[in-house]
Amino acid sequence: MRIIADLHIHSSYSRATSPEMNLPALERWALLKGIDLLGTGDFTHPAHFAAITELLIESAPGLYTLRASKSKKPVHFMLTAEVCNIFTQGGRKRKVHSLIFAPSIEAVRRINARLGKMGNLKSDGRPIFGFSATELLKAVLDSSPDAMLVPAHAWTP
Repeated sequence: MRIIADLHIHSSYSRATSPEMNLPALERWALLKGIDLLGTGDFTHPAHFAAITELLIESAPGLYTLRASKSKKPVHFMLTAEVCNIFTQGGRKRKVHSLIFAPSIEAVRRINARLGKMGNLKSDGRPIFGFSATELLKAVLDSSPDAMLVPAHAWTP
C-alpha cells in the first residue's frame, strides 16, 4: 500500500505559522495535494489539543479523521507534536528539535500531563524545554511505551 504522508506539521499555535493551520484546513489542502496521512501537529498545546479531541474521531488504532469530513476518502491524522530542547551537555549548548508520535488521545493526555510539569506547554505550539533530549525520551516513553520520538531536523539553528 502506498501512503503519502506529512507528519511534521504545525498548528496556528506555533510561532511563524499561518492562522489558517487548523484541522479542517489541513484536510482540505491534503485532499488537494493527494496527501493521505497528516500529523495533527502541536498536540502539546492545550488549545490545539482541545480542537483535536473535539474535531477528530478515531478511525483505526492510532489514526483519526475529521468528525465532520464530507470527503469520500477522508484524510487520516496521526497525533504528533514537535518540541525543542535547549540544554548544556559536554560544556556545549545543545538545541534539539524532536517529533513525538502518540498512539492515542489518552496517551497524549498522559504525555501532556508529564511534560506540563516539566515546562510551559501554553507558550507555543512547539514548546521549549530546558532539559535534555534523553530526559524527553524518558518522559514520553514513561507516559506511553507505544509512543515514538524521532529527530525533527538534520540541522537545527
